[in-house]
Amino acid sequence: MNGRTWYSPWPADGAHPIRTNANAVFGSVDDVFTFTRALALGFPHSRTPSTPSTSSTAMGYSDIKQLDGKLFRMTAHPEAGCCATAMFMGYSCCSPLVMQQKQVDEKTVAGTNVTMCWGLLPFSPIPCCLCCGVGPCKAEFTFKQDDEDATKWVGFGSVLTSGCCSVLTDHKGDVFHFNENHNGSVDQPMEMIAGKNNINPPCLWGVKVGLFREVGDRKGRPPAATRTGAPDVEAIAR
Repeated sequence: MNGRTWYSPWPADGAHPIRTNANAVFGSVDDVFTFTRALALGFPHSRTPSTPSTSSTAMGYSDIKQLDGKLFRMTAHPEAGCCATAMFMGYSCCSPLVMQQKQVDEKTVAGTNVTMCWGLLPFSPIPCCLCCGVGPCKAEFTFKQDDEDATKWVGFGSVLTSGCCSVLTDHKGDVFHFNENHNGSVDQPMEMIAGKNNINPPCLWGVKVGLFREVGDRKGRPPAATRTGAPDVEAIAR
């Protein structure tokens, strides 16, 4: 008398045609009640909980090689806080900080040819030489694909192409993910998490500090395909 017993004038020996079919389809009469209730509430019925597919995790969202040669603008992450945002604005002189993605090999990528001030000046991560990103002061941020998570890319090595002062310029532990939710597009930028290294202040270790969105030029404008309004002069010329 639990409120779910199936009452019928027919003998309770499985001969009831409706009950027999219900048992065959749902496994038990109790499942009929669950199914009916689910339909009434508008929820899909499932006898076993669904588990998310691991294929995207195992294989990665898509091949990161498709980003090779594209331009990306880095902006402060909204979760970084006002102090980190102020520091970032100081580093970029309140101008677009744009880098070019480079595919080094199958498991290594790098952010190269970094510019600031709308592409007019080469950027250097050395605070006293921010607009002198040439020669030994030129910036390059390298990342290797994680062995266990194909969507995870981990920083290593000096942030200078010369490898100068590697003890102080190694950005090991910096992390970004390239997946279905963070593919570098305008609407789904990649997130940079600061690692525990000498490049980042201790207050930012483990904090989401930056966003990377694809741009169409060194001025930091969105790709032509996402722009609205009249085309610019360069687009008309092409």
